[in-house]
Order: sequence, then C-alpha cells, then structure tokens
Amino acid sequence: MLIRKLISTEIWEPRGLEAYLTEMEADGLRLTKATGWFLYFEQAEPRRMRYRVEYIRHPDEELLALYDDCGWEYVTETNREVQIFRAPEDTDIPEIHTDAESEANMYRHVKQAARNSFLMAALLSIFLGWMLDWFGLEAMSMPDLAWRVVGFTVLTVLVVCGAIVRYESTCRYLRMLGRGEKAPASSRRYRLGIRAQYLVFASFILYCILVLQPLVQSFIDLASYL
Repeated sequence: MLIRKLISTEIWEPRGLEAYLTEMEADGLRLTKATGWFLYFEQAEPRRMRYRVEYIRHPDEELLALYDDCGWEYVTETNREVQIFRAPEDTDIPEIHTDAESEANMYRHVKQAARNSFLMAALLSIFLGWMLDWFGLEAMSMPDLAWRVVGFTVLTVLVVCGAIVRYESTCRYLRMLGRGEKAPASSRRYRLGIRAQYLVFASFILYCILVLQPLVQSFIDLASYL
C-alpha cells in the first residue's frame, strides 16, 4: 500500500528534503514515486540510505547513466524539475557535486522560479489592496460580502508569506554555497513546510466550499421544484 505525503513548500531547500527522505527510509517508508503535489512511499524494511536532491531540467539518459555508474540509484522526479537519487549509507561512493560552484550553477534556475513566484505574490497583494479600496470599510458591515473579503485576504496573506519564505530559502542557500558553507542537514524546515501546505490547502478548500455553497443551494432548490 502506498502512503501519500504532501510535498512541502521547502522542497527548494535540498538538504532539508534529503534529511526528510533519509528519516522516512529509516522509519520503513521508502520513496517510490512523485506527482505534482505528493510524494508516495511504500512500507518496507527500514534501511540506512543517503538521498540526494538535484534540480536538473530534463535530464537525459546519458546523465542518468553517469549517476548510476557512480552508485546513485535514480528514484523519481517531481514536476518541479526535482530529481531524487539514493544510495546505501555505508557504501563508499563519490558525491554528485565536487564543488559549490557547480551546484550553484545548477541551482540558479530555482532562484529564478522563486523570484517569479515572489513577483506574482506581489501583484496579488496589489490586487488585494485595490479590492479593499474599491469596496471600502462599508463592505465589512455586509455579512454576505464581509466573509468573502476576509477569506480572500487570508488566502492572499498565506500565498504571499509562502512566496517570501521560498525566495528567502533559495537566496540563503545560494549565499551559503558562495561562502563555501554546508547547509544544515535538518528536516525541521521541510516538515514545517508540509504543515504550511496543509494550512493553505485547507483554507482554500474551505473558502471554495463557502463561496460555492449558495450556488449549490440554488441548484438544490431548483431541483426541488422540478
């Protein structure tokens, strides 16, 4: 049976994701595949494995064969251009990256994607400000409209905060590479990102249900007259 885990907002911090996958493997949950929003694990015997996360766009067969020759098993790819490899912890195999510069070059397109996400969040904030200015404070005295405004504001704040955190994470990681420092191999931020994703999804689903409820009720009332 496959166990599905929501992908964290912190997927762009590679060392945290690697630590998370290593811990899951040690707990008997082995990564098998990934989709747009989820990682899928199967229950298996606990193993001590090393995971490596690579941000490679469209890897070809030759590159994957090179990794395999080095002893890294290719596991899966998410739709966010994240390639995941693993190898037994007790084997003496070379690391994929031998210097910080090569890893930084590979990682720069992640920073560009994070910057684009941040700009979109900024535009969303501007739209929210315009909407609040358009409706004015009088809208808050209208119950049918007030909760929609509040709900949209909460969702916007969550999206903007997520974009800021993502951009900060990528910039911080690149700065560490530039200084020749190793990022801490901790899954804490990644696990916090999972909770943040659940919060965003739950808020969005609840908001959609509340928005669609009057429409659904109208269909129900119409059907009762037919």
